[in-house]
Amino acid sequence: MVLLFSRMKRKGKIISKLSPFVLGVYLLQLNRVIWKTIIKDAFIFVTKKNIMIGILWVLGLSSILFLLGLIVDWLRSKIAKGIKISAISKKIIKIVDKLLVKTFVFLK
Repeated sequence: MVLLFSRMKRKGKIISKLSPFVLGVYLLQLNRVIWKTIIKDAFIFVTKKNIMIGILWVLGLSSILFLLGLIVDWLRSKIAKGIKISAISKKIIKIVDKLLVKTFVFLK
């Protein structure tokens, strides 16, 4: 997928809007709980299908998982903006920076 999208001549508005969420989809799918409860055995029934039907099932279910991951990461970003995570993190960085400066002054 990465090679496919990176070689596209015209990257549309959809791809540029969705691209910030793709890493979140990847990380969500790697989550141990998600893997063990949802993804691990999701495609077992496909082994009993005809090969062409099985390929369609896998592509369809993978697309659904990808879209659900996009939705989850989009919601996460909206929640982060709503509770102003960036402002909170800047305050934490200032506090830690002051503590580190005081610590290093003390150690000199």
